[in-house]
Amino acid sequence: MSQLGYSLNQLNITHKESSHSTRQNRKNIFNLIAKQLHGFGFKLKDPKGLKPKHVTALVKHWQEQKLANKTIKNRMSAIRW
Repeated sequence: MSQLGYSLNQLNITHKESSHSTRQNRKNIFNLIAKQLHGFGFKLKDPKGLKPKHVTALVKHWQEQKLANKTIKNRMSAIRW
């Protein structure tokens, strides 16, 4: 697991205001985002380093994969959280 993935998961663990299924879904999305950003060559260590260029790269990749708009919106919701 990358440092970004670890940091995102620690945030998810410490904030327990959501249900277990929501936190599990968020964890899965965070792991996917961390893996994809690492695959794109971005070496982020902390979620505070997440910039618009990273989000743009993710959204562009997801659109190229022909994912549904609702799926992209759900993933963006996890990023905004």
